[in-house]
Amino acid sequence: SAAEDRGVTLDTDLAPAMPALRADRARLQEALATLLLDAVRHGANGATVTVAAAPGEDAVQLTVRGGVESPR
Repeated sequence: SAAEDRGVTLDTDLAPAMPALRADRARLQEALATLLLDAVRHGANGATVTVAAAPGEDAVQLTVRGGVESPR
């Protein structure tokens, strides 16, 4: 995979109690895949990319962050 080729670690940060998510599954997967691939492609080799999810007031907040080299 692109992440393995660049030594990128993929991680998650999910809230313990997530509400049910009503969304178009295919479009959500496509959007997250695009964000992850961009973070891997444009981030530093050896970086960590994290997908986070947290409940909001009327929504679920999804975040892809990282692409910065992890300290060793």
